[in-house]
Amino acid sequence: MQVLHVGSFIGNIGDNANHQGLRRVIERTLDSGVNYHNWEIRRCYQNYNAPDQWRFDDEFVRCANEADLVVIGGGNFFEPWIEASATGTTIDLPLEQLTKITVPVAFYGVGFDTHKGFSDNTLGRFDRFVHACGGMPNVFLSFRNDGSKDNYHAAFPNHSVQPHIVPDGASFFQCEASTWLPDGSIYWAVNIAGDMKPLRFSGDSNGEWLRFLQNLACVLESNLGANPQVKIVLIPHIPSDLEAINSLLQVMDDFLVRSRVIVAPMWQGWDGCKVTFGLYKQCQLSISMRFHANITPMVMGVPTIGLASYPKIAALYREMGLKRQPVSAQASDFMTKLQCEIDLIKHSPEQVLTDYTQVLKAARSMVEPFERFLRQQFSLPQ
Repeated sequence: MQVLHVGSFIGNIGDNANHQGLRRVIERTLDSGVNYHNWEIRRCYQNYNAPDQWRFDDEFVRCANEADLVVIGGGNFFEPWIEASATGTTIDLPLEQLTKITVPVAFYGVGFDTHKGFSDNTLGRFDRFVHACGGMPNVFLSFRNDGSKDNYHAAFPNHSVQPHIVPDGASFFQCEASTWLPDGSIYWAVNIAGDMKPLRFSGDSNGEWLRFLQNLACVLESNLGANPQVKIVLIPHIPSDLEAINSLLQVMDDFLVRSRVIVAPMWQGWDGCKVTFGLYKQCQLSISMRFHANITPMVMGVPTIGLASYPKIAALYREMGLKRQPVSAQASDFMTKLQCEIDLIKHSPEQVLTDYTQVLKAARSMVEPFERFLRQQFSLPQ
């Protein structure tokens, strides 16, 4: 089985977890070995002009039709703000090219988000793209369970074509626990994101960001003082996370930083993904701001507290049917709510982990339409 896979392979390690989990679903459903051909989506960005660039052109169609299956997935690639795109989005795939592809095509779990803006023209092009996909039996069009459904309904309230909503592939990700962290301590993973501050923090975004860091530092310092065995592991997912980590370290007590805080390596890509999420799996608690820093520890059985600074985190918890909700990074009672969540996990971890069975159950249910599509396309028993 030959699969042409378009996605982000050198970006956020969460994307790598997404792809690796999705491939487990594909291989399990098809019950066969698969050879993947990775097409890095960043090399088809309109501002990428290196010799190894590619486009959704005739050459792409030729390579697609030489494969058995085309998968395009991961990331907010359905953001309708690009005026020069055939679809108004990063997936700059003209309809005349799409209709030339004769093998099964799966747009799996692509995020639809209008936070970067849009116009009537870009929405119109995306609307035509969605309608075309809806009329092609060899195409599976789906959004990720990150609030994309609500964003789509807000942009197209009367749309007759409803893309499937599927779980992020990281819902099926697995890796071994790391052995990097020495025995004898209790480790809490902390992931914070300082990118997109104007979107994450309203009003005076820089001021709100600093207030968030100070409040988070206060909670962490208090818990380090009350729990001598605990050490904090700050985990970056992308390069800019290192800036956020440095900003947090600057507002924390210097002695605690030197003696009780560990900064994990910033290792991106396929292998870095396994190493980094292996560190999460070695921890007894995760306090997480990024999307994949929430879903991936959860499905690996690590008690997780979400820090919501972007709508997709709250949407993830809501769409997975979780009883507990993330803590708003801008809430006036942020410190109190965060401490309550920490206390719950410390004293009743089984209650939290029981809730995660709902995550796995919801993921298995949500991925079924994709599995049916694959079985139908390859004439496998349903």
